[in-house]
Amino acid sequence: MRAANFGRATEVYGLAERLEMTALEGTEVQVLRQVQRLEQGMGRGVRSSEDHCAVLLLGAKLTHRVHVPAARSKFTPATRAQLDLGRQVTEQVRGKPIAELREVLDLCLNRDKNWVGTSRSAVVNAQDDAQGHIDPAIVELRAAFDSARANNYRAACEHAQNAVNLANEPGTKGYFKQQLAEYMHPLDPAKAQEVQLSAVESNRRLTKPIRGIGYTKLDAPAAGQAQAATLYMSKFLEGNDLLVWVNGMLEDLIWGDDNTKEFEAAMRDLGAFLGFGSQRPEQEIGKGPDNLWAVGELRYLVIECKSGATSPMISKADCNQLIGSTSWFTNTYDASCTGAPIIVHPSRRFQKDAAPLPEMRVVDKDRLTKLKGVVRNYAIALSNGKAFKDRDRVKELLLHFGLAGSQIVDTISVPHQHEA
Repeated sequence: MRAANFGRATEVYGLAERLEMTALEGTEVQVLRQVQRLEQGMGRGVRSSEDHCAVLLLGAKLTHRVHVPAARSKFTPATRAQLDLGRQVTEQVRGKPIAELREVLDLCLNRDKNWVGTSRSAVVNAQDDAQGHIDPAIVELRAAFDSARANNYRAACEHAQNAVNLANEPGTKGYFKQQLAEYMHPLDPAKAQEVQLSAVESNRRLTKPIRGIGYTKLDAPAAGQAQAATLYMSKFLEGNDLLVWVNGMLEDLIWGDDNTKEFEAAMRDLGAFLGFGSQRPEQEIGKGPDNLWAVGELRYLVIECKSGATSPMISKADCNQLIGSTSWFTNTYDASCTGAPIIVHPSRRFQKDAAPLPEMRVVDKDRLTKLKGVVRNYAIALSNGKAFKDRDRVKELLLHFGLAGSQIVDTISVPHQHEA
């Protein structure tokens, strides 16, 4: 008998896996990889027909990933049946003390006859999946890898090109192109760089070619903030889908050195969710701030994220980095645009030797906590009666919660303090 807890089963920690998952962020391939990882984790609790276990899936982000339709279709029929049964059980204890969950777990762990019969029936009667989930592009990439191991790079390039041709999403196509460039490099380094440039144009999270890439300036959505926010939320079918996604995003807005890239990605998603133009220039082109928001009327937020900082005050180096990003913005955008320099740091105080610009502002611990609370309450209001589908109601709620473009700077940040 085993009791298992795979609270972050779909997350990855190895460097190679983290790079891959960053490159594939938001793609169907990423969803499939996460589903496979989750099923592998669940399988570790049962090694033979005599084993049984209870699996707890914890965390807002994991809840979101299990909940989305794209993930559901990729689970095996048996896993889908178990997840559906788990949802039914969850509904019975929703809103009740967590101690009551133990009673439910004991039904499984103590082999209650009714529970055993119900769970076995759910799995046995699960509808067969005739299609399966074998991605032909992955088969081609495996063949490319095997050819490269045999030093047959021409065959490797052919297989990798086939994978590129099979990819439908830009992010996935770019990632496959990068692998094509790797196999092409021993044959034609110059051509490989051209392929890598094409890969980055499809997926800005990939390795940049030697000669670099161009930058596409960010604009606020032409239709206005409320309309852009409404369109962004059109991917949610129900209010609960929206809440699950928002909770997963906010879960990544935490302090800690192990989560810095996830923090920056969550800040980008938050900007888009609020209806702003949102970029990660430093990641996309290797220059500029960690995050850039276009909030309307040619106003921008130039954001440096130091969520992994442990120093009691903002250092000179971190200050200079924000100054450098502000300078990049001034040189990249014309004089009609204004950029508010903002640093995310646990403290709002700069060290004595730092020279912050007077207009610099800080998202400190207190302000980040407040921001997350405001966004969560905004999402709850949006989910009520499917308000997130009504542009006028979205506009009202943005203003009510201080999340409109004219309010956002004061909502998310505070003026800095300089150590005397």
